[in-house]
Amino acid sequence: MEASGVKRTMSAGFTLGCLVVGSCGGGDGSSVPSVQVGDSAGVRIVDISGYANLDLPEWTIEEVYSSVEGPEFTTIVDAAFVADSILVVADQGSSQVTFLNDRGAVITRAGRRGSGPGEYTDIGRFGVGADDSLFVFDRREQRLTMLATDGTALRVERIDLGGRYLPYEPLTRLPNGGFLAALETRALVPAGLHRAPFFLVRTNEDGQVADTLGRWEGKEFFATEDGNQWLPVGFARTAVYAGRGRRTAVGTTDSLDITVWDGAQVSHRIRGRTDPKPVAREERERWIERYIEPWPDVARASARTRIEQSQIRDNYPAYGALAIDADGRLWVGAYARLTDLQRVWTVFGNDGRPIGRVNLPAYHARAVEVENSIPGFRTHELLDVRGNRVAVVRVDAFDVQYVTVFAIAEH
Repeated sequence: MEASGVKRTMSAGFTLGCLVVGSCGGGDGSSVPSVQVGDSAGVRIVDISGYANLDLPEWTIEEVYSSVEGPEFTTIVDAAFVADSILVVADQGSSQVTFLNDRGAVITRAGRRGSGPGEYTDIGRFGVGADDSLFVFDRREQRLTMLATDGTALRVERIDLGGRYLPYEPLTRLPNGGFLAALETRALVPAGLHRAPFFLVRTNEDGQVADTLGRWEGKEFFATEDGNQWLPVGFARTAVYAGRGRRTAVGTTDSLDITVWDGAQVSHRIRGRTDPKPVAREERERWIERYIEPWPDVARASARTRIEQSQIRDNYPAYGALAIDADGRLWVGAYARLTDLQRVWTVFGNDGRPIGRVNLPAYHARAVEVENSIPGFRTHELLDVRGNRVAVVRVDAFDVQYVTVFAIAEH
């Protein structure tokens, strides 16, 4: 689903120039792979055919360090590299941000549970703004804490959503103040399959929503007949988003159609057809089992009955995840099936052209996501990329999360 504000600018003056990646094709995922670059009303358009079969350099990774033997984390929601390969990890469980040096040793920890300055009750995001400023977003308190590079709390900024508590997540701080943020609204709906509207909004320096930059269809959910429950949908289509520095990206997993912003202006748009891949019967049953696993034994039968009322898609989503690295490049992660140990990430340069692929260890949440709205909790492994380092979140056999940092070799 396109952003409505972007769609209007795509209607006139579209011209194409073919880049040699194979030969030019017609946009069909089964055609000869090609990349075509054009312009529409000043917005760069990158059209890709044969996306999965593009002949791109395969990048390799080598482990630098892992936190599997310490320090301990409970619920990792975010992480970002800052200067000198320092990695800052935001842990919702401990209400702390932990600074690790280039070998994974703890430099310092900042924060604790509470509602005072430098305290957090529900860390939802840790981010890096356009000016390299660091911020922590507390969902419950609806506020942003700006941090110094040593973890010291500099100031607190409140979010003003007009007295309403809405699924909201700041993606990046703009150069002139304010944020670009993900926002989803939800209303009572009749029984059946639904998607709530999802927005990219710009806030001003007072934390108020000042402008809506685009609208998409949000996450699929199924409302029961009695109206008392919203159930997750198997292999659901959803809006996805990422933000770091000056760059923000939003798309949906219905198809490969991703818009990238530089500040509050559209930079470019990446489009391409991906051939639908059918969901096997075994995978459908595995998804149901993953949903009912956390329930107590006495409740699993009713949980199965309940989830079988919902919908399970026949085909996988077109892709699974988005991320933006410290250089402003877009990373698009393939959809990782429940049995996949790795996820393929395709990397796009600042001009929107695909430049490489890399496999990273896939992260799977212990349970099927029961939050039917977005923003939600972490669903993919990629935490951050800066220079040749990439940080991912992983989980051991005891469902304990840890961080691994790899060095990337581009070939």
